[in-house]
Amino acid sequence: MDREQANKIGFAIGEMILDALTDWQVNAPRSLQSKARVLGMSEMGGCREYIRASIAGEPKQVQTTIKFPAFIGTALGDIIESIIGQHDEAVTQEDAQVTLPITGITVRGHLDIRLPNRIIDLKTKDKLNDVRREGPSFKERAQISGYLIGKHQEGLVDDEATGHLVYLDRSGNQAETFVWTVTVPEAREILEQVEDRLLDVQHALATGSREGRDGRLMTDEPESWCYHVQCPFYQACWAGHQPTGVIEHPRELETLRRLLQAKADKKDAEAREAEARRQLEGVEGRAPDGTTVKWIITENPTGGYASRLDVRQPKS
Repeated sequence: MDREQANKIGFAIGEMILDALTDWQVNAPRSLQSKARVLGMSEMGGCREYIRASIAGEPKQVQTTIKFPAFIGTALGDIIESIIGQHDEAVTQEDAQVTLPITGITVRGHLDIRLPNRIIDLKTKDKLNDVRREGPSFKERAQISGYLIGKHQEGLVDDEATGHLVYLDRSGNQAETFVWTVTVPEAREILEQVEDRLLDVQHALATGSREGRDGRLMTDEPESWCYHVQCPFYQACWAGHQPTGVIEHPRELETLRRLLQAKADKKDAEAREAEARRQLEGVEGRAPDGTTVKWIITENPTGGYASRLDVRQPKS
C-alpha cells in the first residue's frame, strides 16, 4: 500500500468518527425532546422566538457539524455523574418536570444530580473567570430553578432545599469549581420572570405572529450570537439581515462593557504589580505560607545587567 492510499484510509476514519459523533449529538435525548416540541428546562429561560418557533414546529436547519464544546461538556458531565452516582445518597440523570403556576405550562428535563435536599446541575465552560465575575446567565438560573421547584412540587425536597450550578473548566487549566446557589424562594421569583416571558410566547402563538405582548419581535439574541451558536432557526430569523453599524443590542452592549472593564482591570493590575515589584527590591527569602521571593540577575549579551523577580507560591 502506498502513502496516498494510507492517507485516504486515515481521512475516511476521521470522517467516520466525526459523522458518528454528529449523529449522536443530533439524536441525544435533549435534541429529540426539542424535536418533539417539548419545552425543556435548559430552554425556558432562553430566546423567546426560539421557544415560539420550537413549539410551533417550524423547520430547523439540519446540523451538519459537531459542536465540540458541547460534546466535551456532555462527556465530562457524564463522567462526573458516574463518579458521584456511586455515592449511596446520590441520584443521577433523573427525569424532572415543573408546572409553572401562572401559565400552567409543564417543562421537562433531566436532572444531573440530586442529593438529600440538594439539586445540582453541572456546567462546563472554557475557563471560569467570566462566570465568577458576572454570574450565571438568566437561562442557566432559570434551568436550576426549574429543577429545584420541580423536585419541591414532587415532595422530594423541602423548603430548606437549595439548587446549585456547578461550573467546571473544560479546558483543564483551572482545577477548582465555581458554584452558584439558589434557594426555594429565590427560585420561585426567577420562575415568575420565566412565566412573564412565556406569556409573550403564548401571545405570539395565539396571534400567529412573532411579536410579544408589547408588539416587538421576540428575537432576544443579537444576530452575531445566533450565528455563533448555529441556532437552527437562524435563517428564519435573520434572512436578509443588514447590519446597521450601530451597536445597540443589550447583549452586545453588555459584552462591550465587560471587555472595557477587563481592559481597565488589566491596566490596574499591571500598575499594582509594578508598584509591588518596586517595593520588593532587595527583598529575598521565604514567607510564612511558603512563598519564596528571589531576584535573579542576568547579564545582557550587549553588556550590562538585568534583574528579574521570581515569586513562587507552594502548590496547594
